[in-house]
Amino acid sequence: MSKSLSIVLTLALTTLGGIAPASAETFWVPSPETGSAKPKVHVEVSEDGSRRLEIAFVDTGDSALGLNGSRVDVDNDEKPNVFNTTRYTNGTGMIRLANDPGPNVRSGSMFISSRTDDFAWPVPIVTNDNWFQGDETAYIQSLARNTRGHANIEIMNLGTQAATCSIQLLRPKGTSFGSPLAVTLKALSHEVVEDPFEDFVTSGAGMRAEVHCDEPFYAFGTFVGESAAHFRMLYPLSTPPQEVIETLVVNRPGLFFAPVAGNSALDVALPLVPEVPYRRVTIDFDVNVKKFTPIFTGLVGMLHAGGPRFGKTLYFGTFIRGARNKTLVDLGSPVVEPALRISSPWKQDALHHVMIVYDAEAATTRMLVTRDGKTIMDAWGGAYNLDIADRGAPVRVSFGLNGVADGAYYPPIGWRFSNLKVQIAR
Repeated sequence: MSKSLSIVLTLALTTLGGIAPASAETFWVPSPETGSAKPKVHVEVSEDGSRRLEIAFVDTGDSALGLNGSRVDVDNDEKPNVFNTTRYTNGTGMIRLANDPGPNVRSGSMFISSRTDDFAWPVPIVTNDNWFQGDETAYIQSLARNTRGHANIEIMNLGTQAATCSIQLLRPKGTSFGSPLAVTLKALSHEVVEDPFEDFVTSGAGMRAEVHCDEPFYAFGTFVGESAAHFRMLYPLSTPPQEVIETLVVNRPGLFFAPVAGNSALDVALPLVPEVPYRRVTIDFDVNVKKFTPIFTGLVGMLHAGGPRFGKTLYFGTFIRGARNKTLVDLGSPVVEPALRISSPWKQDALHHVMIVYDAEAATTRMLVTRDGKTIMDAWGGAYNLDIADRGAPVRVSFGLNGVADGAYYPPIGWRFSNLKVQIAR
């Protein structure tokens, strides 16, 4: 179980009214090192109580002990119930939010941008209900080092005393890189362990770390590259990683969908065992793009009935604006509304291969598009709805995305979809 998973699922229940609002609570939100792109953190707040919070920013290496915050109005964003912390933060560190009295802080997104593209990643909302205790270990996967960048490990000490932390670096198969690293943190502080694998590997992937501290803490990994497109958030697990098992496959070779006017959407229900959670879905298909529509064309999404957004829960939805060389990936959070907006040179009257990987355990979404064997888009962002399960409502892969043609989104009339394969892992 991922600590980020437990946070997000708890927040989802709160959004649906399943958990009573708390009062006099302190929320800690990381603002990670992202390289050249400045992180912009937005959080979802409830409608409970006063519409004010106290915010303070803790720079990396500083302590929050004795730090005074500012009482501010949370209604500072164009979206209802969204608080934009950007004007109160200063890059890398952590954000302290207090609600005495005031609204709950439910979920968070970090937005970073390159010159042409926009990316979004969930940020954990950490409290004493979900941080790691002194006798727990944070397990961090998918650490890497290569010519594009390197992994960092970030630690938040949430105790009121100085903390000593150990970091055991591991190879992909679990053998250790020497003795654990020792890191000392001030009380209520944040530290970045920069490029911890530098002394061990020139290039490598799939490496791991185990973090333990003698005070309450939260630890996570990042990958920092030469641009925002290379950045990754690597969320911690609270138990050792388990091998992923490919369990189910949907296979439709050849032409499986040819949308026409009046019949422009296709839903494929995934054959999930009821009440069993799954960890990853990989959707793979070819699409022959015919004519671009005037604005956005609905391509494919994954969703299930029931939820706070038009009666549905959206895992992701992808839309193409071919004439502008843009792809929009809606990441499914109904309040903060994170999305990927990526430059991507789609071409009319051409065959494209699309692969989308939705990984609930890693909390990541990846969309890879190739044409004639060359990559035209490889975008990564966060995943926000992490319960991939049939809990009375089948999870469906939806082509054409029926129901969004409101003048901005159009169905893919005349396009031809073929060679569908869906792999589902638990």
